[in-house]
Amino acid sequence: MCLDCLVHKRTSGKKTGLLHPIPTGQRPFQVIHVNHLGPFETSTKSNRYLLVVTDNLTKYIHLCPCRSTDTAGVIRNMVKFCDERGMPERIISDRGSCFTANAFQEFCRSREINHTLNSTRHP
Repeated sequence: MCLDCLVHKRTSGKKTGLLHPIPTGQRPFQVIHVNHLGPFETSTKSNRYLLVVTDNLTKYIHLCPCRSTDTAGVIRNMVKFCDERGMPERIISDRGSCFTANAFQEFCRSREINHTLNSTRHP
C-alpha cells in the first residue's frame, strides 16, 4: 500500500467510543472490581481458578479460590465477601458469561448493587 493510501484510507468496522474514568469510592469496598484468574493446576481442594476482588480505593486484593468460573460460584464467593467486608455499592467486571448471566444481575439488583461492565478490550 502506498503512503497516500495509508494516510487517506478510511477505517472499517465500529468506531471506538470514548472511555470514561471510574470515580474512586469514598470508603473501602464501596467500589470493587472482580475478575477471574486461571486456570491453574488443580489444588488439593479441586480449585483451578481465583476470583480476584480489588478495592477501587485502597487497591486491596481479596482472592477467592474456586473450582470453575460459573455464575453460582461467583455468587457464592460474593456472598462470603460481602459478609466479611460489607456490601459494595458498585461492582465493575468484564463481560464474562458469569457476570452477564441473569442470576448475577439478579444478585446485584436484589442487593441494590450497581453493576458496571467494562468496555470490551479496555479493562
